Amino acid sequence: MAHTDLDNAETFGCNGWYWWVGASICIGISIRIAGLIAIHTVGRAKQGKKPFFKEVAADFQERSIFKSFILRGIFMFVALAGFVVLSGWLILRENV
Repeated sequence: MAHTDLDNAETFGCNGWYWWVGASICIGISIRIAGLIAIHTVGRAKQGKKPFFKEVAADFQERSIFKSFILRGIFMFVALAGFVVLSGWLILRENV
């Protein structure tokens, strides 16, 4: 019955064995997103795809915004930035 002993606890902290789990998961996802971005922008000829700049130029002529190459790229950069910021916050936050 550990939950009944909360009144006697002096401080709440983030020093448990599970403290780094959230940060390590966010760092792993950040690395995977960065790798995904690198795979889709570098070495496209070896993957049988159009060059990056030709695909971006062709994207301006496409009508559907939801199939847009640029929109997906912006989403991936926002996701990467979000996970990097979240990882930094999880690592640097102080014990409360």
